[in-house]
Amino acid sequence: MNIFIEGVANFIRWEEMLEKKEDIEAEIASAKPGVECTGASAESYPPTGLSANVKTLPEWIQLGCGEAEYNCPEKGATFLAANMPATLPDLKDHNNYLTDVLKADPTIYDRLKDKKTSMGVNLGHCIKTGIDNKGHPMIKTCGVVAGDEESWTLFAEVMDKVVSARHGGYAPDAKHPTDMNPDNISTRKIDPENKYVLTSRCRTGRSVRGFPLPPCNSFQQRRDIEDCLVKGLLKLDGELKGDYFPLAGSPLTLPSPWV
Repeated sequence: MNIFIEGVANFIRWEEMLEKKEDIEAEIASAKPGVECTGASAESYPPTGLSANVKTLPEWIQLGCGEAEYNCPEKGATFLAANMPATLPDLKDHNNYLTDVLKADPTIYDRLKDKKTSMGVNLGHCIKTGIDNKGHPMIKTCGVVAGDEESWTLFAEVMDKVVSARHGGYAPDAKHPTDMNPDNISTRKIDPENKYVLTSRCRTGRSVRGFPLPPCNSFQQRRDIEDCLVKGLLKLDGELKGDYFPLAGSPLTLPSPWV
């Protein structure tokens, strides 16, 4: 925790120095041990095993690190996309939108289990989370993820039903409403007396075509996505022009204040 606090404090100080056009190289060089600021060395990249810190954690956590599928009998997480069972597992104790769909029509599994997208994603990659995690009837989760863009169409028989159930009848041909006019944003204060709300945020995300989605992309593909996005963002000019500060472990050597 102290390393985290010191690191954040350093980042804020360096940001203030940059705003004043001051040199931060010496500050970075003298940062306290444990606050990593540089990219990975050639010898340590790409990583070939678990870090020393991760190795101190319980085995069920270690099994979730790295690129191998999560296979942990202790947690009942043994459904593997690489070795899908010939028949649908017993779902009588499951409670999520995916397993509701499969319990209503078990033959869907038989029809889709041998299909694979052009990027190598099969049905198992998409439904593993819903099979391994039984869920709770009062906390309903989707139980399915997309391994790549094609998953939405190749496994539409599952995807469409889950989306519809989760979003109250959202049809496959429905169009998401959009309004990009900032004048239409409500000006109502959500907590007029400042009694309850400490902070709020609006989270957005985009996927990059040509890459698998997070459930199925590899360590190197994640770095390739980083490389693709950074190269594009560094071409911005005017008020959007800026620098990129990679996290520790990034191999990027693109122009930026420290890299």
